[in-house]
Amino acid sequence: AEAQRIGKLGHAEWVADKKDELICSDEMLRIFELPLDNCAISRSVLGARVHPEDRKRLAEIDRKSFAERSDLDYEYRILLSGNELRWIHQHSKISYDENDAPIRMIGVFQDITERKQAEEALRESESRANAMLQAIPDLMIRMDSQGVFLDYMADISSLYAQSEPTIIGKCNRDITPPEF
Repeated sequence: AEAQRIGKLGHAEWVADKKDELICSDEMLRIFELPLDNCAISRSVLGARVHPEDRKRLAEIDRKSFAERSDLDYEYRILLSGNELRWIHQHSKISYDENDAPIRMIGVFQDITERKQAEEALRESESRANAMLQAIPDLMIRMDSQGVFLDYMADISSLYAQSEPTIIGKCNRDITPPEF
């Protein structure tokens, strides 16, 4: 239980003879903000927490998983009280009987909200950095230790009173800057 709390990782189990009932760990209930006094909850209660924009996608993944008899592995959002948004990574193993009917599912549910927030902050930071780079005039010059132009990117003829082909191989001290 302590390891699950530390890892923000809960588990749940469903068996076919219980129909709609899931047996959940305390951490699973905490993640979904459900009462801890009842480890058995209905799948519909859990499903009601799934963000409305994610429900259709998850249903399609579920159908495909059952058809292919594969594990469930996906990320989705849940909505909690006060419209708090939480990200969940779910991985579940499904067992089938000889008629290919699902008879048992056991899964882990991890709160990955902090990771998603960090990913979003990184995307925003990269976007700001790209915007700053786009605002800088397009000019990049590479010189050796003696100040000789090796190559360049962009139109530098506007900075120097020389045409571009004559700059490569010349020292920057020997090139006349434009008159301002």
